[in-house]
Amino acid sequence: MQDGAADGELVERLRDGDPAAARSLYERYGRAILRFALAMTGCRETAEDIVHDTFVELMRRPPRFEPERGPFVAYLYGIARHRLTRHLRGMAPPGDAPAETGSETLPMQAAPVTFDSAEDEVSREQLIERVRAAIFELPPVHREVIVLCELEELSYQIAAEVLECPIGTVRSRLHRARALLAARLSEAEGASASVAADRTAPRRETDRHAPLDPQTPMLFDYRRTLS
Repeated sequence: MQDGAADGELVERLRDGDPAAARSLYERYGRAILRFALAMTGCRETAEDIVHDTFVELMRRPPRFEPERGPFVAYLYGIARHRLTRHLRGMAPPGDAPAETGSETLPMQAAPVTFDSAEDEVSREQLIERVRAAIFELPPVHREVIVLCELEELSYQIAAEVLECPIGTVRSRLHRARALLAARLSEAEGASASVAADRTAPRRETDRHAPLDPQTPMLFDYRRTLS
């Protein structure tokens, strides 16, 4: 069962060597960090390693967190981001990496959804995979901002603290990331002949580089797989 204590209190207990505090923080934020790492790396094993390293660093150096400088969640995402940055620097370009599919690509699944037919369910899974692939193809600087702001739904303020940049930079990066993602999804949709996919996510009659609406069915469905 999760500890109902505030984050600051748990960090103070962690400083005092209380293992229960570390467990409570993991239960509270472990899945969120896993989603972030998985969306950034595309590999569940690597994402789990990032989560492990993030919480190990937190337990080893809890005094580095200063509550007056921002919320704990920003501090924790920041640790994970630095781990991810080191990992991504050593990765091959996304286009050279084989696309992963199946349960290793996505974290814990949402509750089952009822479909009109097996064909509809397959089409939805194909749409989700296209969104996952399109996000992973983004440059890391744009991938991280769309994952934090759209999928993790962090505020611009918290995202700015995680990314260590001004809020205006978060906004401009997110605008560019949405445009890039919309373009990639438009290209993927144009290459697909699936009638079910077209019905689930109809093409918008706008310039294909227009900012992506975060409420489009494809992105919403991808969010569900990360919940």
